[in-house]
Parts: sequence; structure tokens; C-alpha cells
Amino acid sequence: MAVVAPTRRPVRLCLGKAGLAVGSLVHVRQGRREHSAFAYDENWLADAARFNVSADLQLNLLITNVDDHLQNHGFLHVERGQWRLAPVFDINPFPDQDRESKTWLTEQDGPITDVQMLLARASYFALDGAQALAVLGEVHAVVSNWRQTALGPEVGLRAVELDDFAPAFEHEQMDAAAALLGR
Repeated sequence: MAVVAPTRRPVRLCLGKAGLAVGSLVHVRQGRREHSAFAYDENWLADAARFNVSADLQLNLLITNVDDHLQNHGFLHVERGQWRLAPVFDINPFPDQDRESKTWLTEQDGPITDVQMLLARASYFALDGAQALAVLGEVHAVVSNWRQTALGPEVGLRAVELDDFAPAFEHEQMDAAAALLGR
């Protein structure tokens, strides 16, 4: 059985009417068997300034999600080969662990350690300082309301369980964000 050369199709993110190629879908057919795999282009993250993943990264930091590796950032197919950043998923607070990010902003910066680092690198996400603070304000407001959300029907925690989760949501990075926001 002859192996047909793999075919590659660029996968694009939706960015308004324009698209940014982030990788290729590789499709191989061998007889009746077909295999597909996605491969990221090496330099697509260098152009990450076009995505607003800043809020996702801030949320991971502010809820102590220490399982924040890049495989937890996905894409949804929109239409005609266009893709967009997926809503956040696999986000879990870890109240019993130190805030130690798995996501590195750059080789020089290393893993995300604080809100100041994210604000200093706002330009990576096509945000100016005011826009980055606005995003931080939205994320901080949501995380600040965690107790009410946790007691609501969608989460369903009991009041006696809240203190067990408090360290994931009430910590020095939330205080630093509040200070930066003037709250």
C-alpha cells in the first residue's frame, strides 16, 4: 500500500475579517486509514499580541490555578477555515498550593508570578496600559465576588466550605490588583 504524501491546510484564527495562521492541519491517508494531527507553527506565539488572552492569564493567577499550561488554551472553528480563541476551560482553584504558574510569558520573564508582570507585558496582547488595567478590573471584580458565586446554584458550595477555598482567592496578588485599581 502506497503512502500518500501528507496534505497541510493552514488553520486561521478569526481576527475581525483578517485571519492569522497559527498552524497546520496535517492529513495523511494510507489505504483505508486516515490520520489527522494539528501542528502549531513555530512563530505563531510571537504574534500573540493579536489575541486577548490577557484576561485568561490574569484569572489563572488570581484564582491560584496552578495547572495553567498552554494546552488549556484552545480554539473554536467559526466557519470557512476561521478559528477564534475558545472561552476559558479547565480552570480550577488550588487553595492548598503556592501560586506557581506553568505559563511563561517569555524566556526572560519565566513563569507568571504577579499582576505587575502581566501589566508590564500588556503590549504582548495588543493592549495599552489603560486597556490592561480595564481587563484587570473586570477580572478582579469577578474574582472578588467568588464567595457569592460559590454559594450560588451553579457551583453549590455550602457556607462551611468557603474558608477551605479562601486561600485560592484571597491573597497578596488580589491585594496588589486592588491597589493598582485604586480599590
